[in-house]
Amino acid sequence: MNTIKRNPSDTDPEIRTGHPVHSRDAPGRPKPPVSSFRKARATRRRKRAEQGLAASLSPQGATGARSARRPCPITSPVPAPVGPTRETAAKLRPDPLLRLAETGSLDARHVWAAHQIRRCFQLITAEAGVRVTRYSDVVVHSGPRPAPVERDTEIRLKERYLDWVEAMTTARLQLGPVLDVVIDEHSLSMTDRKWQRRKGWARDHLRHSLDLYLTVTTQKRRGGNHEA
Repeated sequence: MNTIKRNPSDTDPEIRTGHPVHSRDAPGRPKPPVSSFRKARATRRRKRAEQGLAASLSPQGATGARSARRPCPITSPVPAPVGPTRETAAKLRPDPLLRLAETGSLDARHVWAAHQIRRCFQLITAEAGVRVTRYSDVVVHSGPRPAPVERDTEIRLKERYLDWVEAMTTARLQLGPVLDVVIDEHSLSMTDRKWQRRKGWARDHLRHSLDLYLTVTTQKRRGGNHEA
């Protein structure tokens, strides 16, 4: 049998190349230098920077870059806006009696009578501490509160109010719906629903009640009590 003789360099890589060959798992395998990793990392960073610059210069790329940004987390809670106080809101809100006059539900004489009733109601309930809706007509004392001294106009205003309440009772007109609109500033439709009446009843009832107040005022003036 003929035996084929092989060159040792064909089977041994170390002999063929002249350099020692190490396997992947060999513990003695030489590691690449650290500088090569730094160069590769610097190259990747440079490419990403170039790509980002190119994307920001293009219109579509700039929009995409802004949309891809992460939102900045809020580290502290945003304080809620502070609204006006109840007194300030009452001053800023228009008088519903004036709106009724604009819509034709009341005339100027009715509005004057309603303001007189509101002012007298505030005078009577001031010491009792009853809550009022419109704070713009209330006098606020910043210093020590002096002893209340009634003026002649206030006394006559209270007398007219009491005479009007008595006249309302005689005429069998309810006082509550009038105070709902004049003092609590309820709308006419809300007053209709509260007193379970037909639509438009609160307007007619308010007009009749204010007409009666004007009649009482005229009678008081004819009797000699003229307002200063």
